[in-house]
Amino acid sequence: MRSRIGLMLVCFTFLTSPAVTGQVQPGDRVERLLQELSNAPGPSGYEGPVREILERELRAAGLKISTDGLGSVIGVLQGTPEGPRIMLAAHMDEVGAMVRYITPEGMVKFQLLGGWLDQALPDQRWTILTAKGPVTAVSGLRSPHITPPEDRERVTPRDDVFLDIGARTKEDAEALGVRAGDAIVPASSFTEVAGGRYLGKAIDDGVGCVMLIETLRRLKQQGIKLPNTILILLKNCG
Repeated sequence: MRSRIGLMLVCFTFLTSPAVTGQVQPGDRVERLLQELSNAPGPSGYEGPVREILERELRAAGLKISTDGLGSVIGVLQGTPEGPRIMLAAHMDEVGAMVRYITPEGMVKFQLLGGWLDQALPDQRWTILTAKGPVTAVSGLRSPHITPPEDRERVTPRDDVFLDIGARTKEDAEALGVRAGDAIVPASSFTEVAGGRYLGKAIDDGVGCVMLIETLRRLKQQGIKLPNTILILLKNCG
């Protein structure tokens, strides 16, 4: 019981530290890691870039790591063999989308990945992750000049939203490398705003991943001896 309470206190100390509450100093490593995870693309089923960052951080912390059949990353801080095991879990994926098909006019129709509100989709910038490299897109709607009055006040259903990548034909879009099944992420860079707060995509659950990595890193660096074996599970939700 004491060891479990000790671990909870360590996590609480990290949560209330200046690095997490926004009072960060320039070059703070926790802020840098959160920024890197936020900017990395990792929609459900396409978490590879995020997984590489997390594996790198766990190795740098000196932890034993492994992956499961779904691509989740498991880090282990070994305690006494007879002690209880404690698992700390977070997920590495973010909400995104996937290319369904390209219209004859070169517009990209998509399938959402994760929990989106329809009203959040229009007039946003996106990045399509193609084999040829990233392609910038914007989610478009019909012009108000041709939208019927009865439709102007309603939320546009997701199936009516399309991505414009500047292509005039399906062939133009394919020449850019866009294919069905390509991942799509919001084009939103990590930014600090007033009050030491942050804007960015994938904050859920980038913060959770940073918390778990930092907790085990500090336990190991400070040489805290716990009888528990602590396992970090960074879940790949694809």
